[in-house]
Amino acid sequence: MPLLEQVVRGEGPVPGVVSRYRGCATLGPPAHQAVEKGVLAQVGWPLLSSWRRTEDAGGGLVRLVTEVAGTWQAHPAEGRHVPQPECRTPPERAAQQSVEWVVDDLRQVAPA
Repeated sequence: MPLLEQVVRGEGPVPGVVSRYRGCATLGPPAHQAVEKGVLAQVGWPLLSSWRRTEDAGGGLVRLVTEVAGTWQAHPAEGRHVPQPECRTPPERAAQQSVEWVVDDLRQVAPA
């Protein structure tokens, strides 16, 4: 099944999607989106069809509150910088870079 179809239907193996998923833009900054991505890898497709929100919990900690997977928290941090090419431009000619966020110590702190 093609990747786009997997996402639209919420079916198929989640790992292949998570590697290309940045996070839901409505959750806030990229650090918050990275926490959601980490939770998606843990709980799977039901997360994307449920209500969820993020919040800063202090000390660099980000909390994701969800309807179906409970509450999770982690410390997101800047990872590697990756080329951000313009349309139809090869990555090696990219003038800009974007940050790939990583998540440390992701854990569930309250069940659903």
